[in-house]
Amino acid sequence: MKIKLSELKQIIKEELLKEEKEEDVNFNPDTAKLSMPVALKKLLDPNISPMKFAALDKEMDASDDPKKQAAAIAAFALNYSDMDSDAAIQLLQRAKTLAPKLVAMKDEKKNED
Repeated sequence: MKIKLSELKQIIKEELLKEEKEEDVNFNPDTAKLSMPVALKKLLDPNISPMKFAALDKEMDASDDPKKQAAAIAAFALNYSDMDSDAAIQLLQRAKTLAPKLVAMKDEKKNED
């Protein structure tokens, strides 16, 4: 089957437009029934600048508050899974099994240096 270049361009254009129409669903801390600190709400804002995100992430890390950190991680997992809780749980379970492996890789690299 041969496709003309103009037909291929049209197919690609239609697919790109279809992807643009599909909405990326993200966690909205304003509608969540959990009480969240303002810094966490700002961190989860999808429109946040990279510099502001880095500053808030650093603040979250320094807080050493596992409850806030867990809420942030859960919200990011929900964002990655387009608010599908089952898919978010699978992501978190995979992350749980990967964490020790990543630490081991880091330790191996440190020992090589």
